[in-house]
Amino acid sequence: MEMGECTRPKAWERDGAGEVRLLATYEPGKDRYVFPPLPDHLRAEDAQLRPLPSVGRLYTYTLNPPNPKRGTPQRAFALVDFPDHNLRVFGRLRLEGDIRPSLDSPVKVHLEEYKNDEDYIFSCLEGK
Repeated sequence: MEMGECTRPKAWERDGAGEVRLLATYEPGKDRYVFPPLPDHLRAEDAQLRPLPSVGRLYTYTLNPPNPKRGTPQRAFALVDFPDHNLRVFGRLRLEGDIRPSLDSPVKVHLEEYKNDEDYIFSCLEGK
């Protein structure tokens, strides 16, 4: 690795059942999870890369209105709680059909093409 280069571990994986799981750094000495995963040079020796559940709880969200001048659609962003890991993750929120976000409702992690790559996105499993 060249000086100044930083390689960050991938932030997600598929498990054996095909479910998408976000990956977090677990630091046993501090008993904490960190997302996105820390690069190798910032991790403690005993740190581990661990998968989070594929479903979290919607802590909060925001809707950005469409921008007609730019031609961009409405977008949503969410803060998702993984309470068993004492961790909240920020990400994009997919709005589908008649399901509207509802605080503390379950949200699932998916993969979606984003800026010529795959990235995680959350979607509501139930709502208002």
